[in-house]
Amino acid sequence: MRATPKPGVAATQSELDLTLDYRVPKGVLQGLWLRFQRNQLHDASFSLSGDATKEWRFIAYWEIR
Repeated sequence: MRATPKPGVAATQSELDLTLDYRVPKGVLQGLWLRFQRNQLHDASFSLSGDATKEWRFIAYWEIR
């Protein structure tokens, strides 16, 4: 849970998110859904080379019918 800054107060963090999804449309692997996520949370300085919380996720879903 992240705190929301009050109106007129500058945010002290910024977040950058990327999500890529691919669903196999047909064939032997039909029902497979792959998701790749990249998240980065920066402090107020927003330095790409500085301290940041970085997270990589690779998720595979399989639909069973």
